[in-house]
Amino acid sequence: MMDMIDAMEKDDTVKVLIVISKPPAKEVREKISDRLSNFSKPVITLFLGEKPEYHEENFYHTYTLDETARLAVSLVRGEEIPEATADVDSSEFYKAEDKKTIKAYYSGGTLANEAAMLIKDAMNCEIPPEDIEGYMLQLNGNVVIDWEMMLIPKANHIR
Repeated sequence: MMDMIDAMEKDDTVKVLIVISKPPAKEVREKISDRLSNFSKPVITLFLGEKPEYHEENFYHTYTLDETARLAVSLVRGEEIPEATADVDSSEFYKAEDKKTIKAYYSGGTLANEAAMLIKDAMNCEIPPEDIEGYMLQLNGNVVIDWEMMLIPKANHIR
């Protein structure tokens, strides 16, 4: 990671650096963040599962892949970056009493992880990640599955 960061800083074609990662260990996150806070170009980080509450000068922290992409485009275009706000019209959302459930099937863990995180967030659930292979979320009929994890044989079965 550190070598990649150094290489991107030296590359004149790189205008904005985006770092997307599963949540790293605390000491690893601190080391990476220290390096990125001194990066000469705008940096965006997305550590899946972390809900950032601030931006630093030239160092932005995001919550979703969509937010990350939109911010990167704005930075490349030189647009002013507003404070993050969540303007959501919830008038057409299903209510709990409607007893609707979400079934989300993905072929890749990053998007499945993000979907599960957003669903848990919307449901105000503070539950740990599922420990069932392939399931990112299994709660009250709501399911997020990473099919890739269900289809890949376990390493100890490969000979």
